Amino acid sequence: AELYELMGRAIFTTAYVITGHREDAEDILQDTLVEIYQDARFYRPRTNPRAWVLTVTRHTALDAVRKRTRHATAPLDTAEALPTPPDAHDEFTALWDLLAVLSPEERELVVLRLYHGLSHGEIAETLRISTAAAQKRYRRAIDKLRAHHGVPNPTSTATKGDRHEDE
Repeated sequence: AELYELMGRAIFTTAYVITGHREDAEDILQDTLVEIYQDARFYRPRTNPRAWVLTVTRHTALDAVRKRTRHATAPLDTAEALPTPPDAHDEFTALWDLLAVLSPEERELVVLRLYHGLSHGEIAETLRISTAAAQKRYRRAIDKLRAHHGVPNPTSTATKGDRHEDE
């Protein structure tokens, strides 16, 4: 119950961003909590528990997408497809609409960084990529969002000394 209170929203949001379906995200939330309980012995002390939980969530969600894809009548490319957003009254609709321009991988990275507050190193651990790759992909995703939504990029006019490494 304590894990649900601490991480339930983060697990649900991560699952939702990956699947695009509220019902799937709810199932993944439950499956993730069960899996964490069963596999707690695999957690490595002195690592970030939040990143570990979100890694488990990510794998569970990706498995659900693969299973759903296999059972679909038409093939679905999970890297390119954008699932139908939830009901207009859903609290995640605004987030979904804002991030719709991004690929599923870019959405996931942006949500981990901005919504869950993970560092680039924690994102790298969660996605199993290098920290440099996490930084580069995040920057590209943010630049894509800015361009699509007509927001000027503050780093394009700043001098090198004015840039922030960890925006």
